[in-house]
Amino acid sequence: MALTLKILALTYLLTWFSLFSTGWLLRLLLSRLKPSSMDAKAITLSMFTAGMLGFATGIGVSWAVVTGRLVMETPYYTVLMYELSRTVMFLGIAGFLYSVILLLRLWLRGRGKAFFRNDAGISEVYKGITVYHTGQTAAPSLRGIWTPVVLFPQGLAARLPREDMELMLEHELLHHRCAHNLKMVILEALGTLALNLGGIAKLTTRYRLSAEMVVDAEMLAVAEPSRYVSCLLQCESVDCANGTLDEHTLVRLQTVMDRKSGANTMLGLVLPLVVAILPTAVVLSLLVVQAFRCFFPCFLGY
Repeated sequence: MALTLKILALTYLLTWFSLFSTGWLLRLLLSRLKPSSMDAKAITLSMFTAGMLGFATGIGVSWAVVTGRLVMETPYYTVLMYELSRTVMFLGIAGFLYSVILLLRLWLRGRGKAFFRNDAGISEVYKGITVYHTGQTAAPSLRGIWTPVVLFPQGLAARLPREDMELMLEHELLHHRCAHNLKMVILEALGTLALNLGGIAKLTTRYRLSAEMVVDAEMLAVAEPSRYVSCLLQCESVDCANGTLDEHTLVRLQTVMDRKSGANTMLGLVLPLVVAILPTAVVLSLLVVQAFRCFFPCFLGY
């Protein structure tokens, strides 16, 4: 049991290292680029790759130690290393439990539809998805993952023409078809493994903006840009009490009016994947160095 816990701690440590490094590097990379719809794919692929490589590295190193392929090669086993191994065990267990709690919170937030159902003045079914007209939301939004619902502000529904309302409902349906809610939950789960340190929290904000730009680009293929912009402005006016638009909304509106979704280049996908692979590659290369090989068995308490 003790060895299992230590292997869990080591796997967590390497996963944390991979996600932490990738989060910061991606944040630095994307902060120098204009937001685009390509960011959504880049962030998703990079964080998923970093998470999987971190797990694979931890399992690989643990297997090498358990099978004797990686052994203690130096005579010193100090109190510092002994306490460090226990500290990493604590971080591994704490990080795992924290991730479970956050995932439960995310699941409950998506499943907690009774509150909106009870508050809804009107409900309807639009293309197989239930729409609640409620006063508990300031802008149209998609809630849930497997059986989603759309929350639509009652005041907005009262003043929008039916055609414009259906345009906004199509917008939310596209979010469902692109599985943006599911991807956000997974990204936030990866963030909890790294205790939401580094640039991961900022990347999730960037992902939300990029996901909106992805849907905007799809909507422009079937809707008149001026009409679509008008609908977006009416939705945002409900959400902005001071009458000003936030920076993300301005970027979206400018992109819609320019009829562009960002640079359509593989640079937004290839570079983040390289960034995701780099931290794990560094760890694996360090294992080859003679002086570094004894470091990991110390974490396992040998």
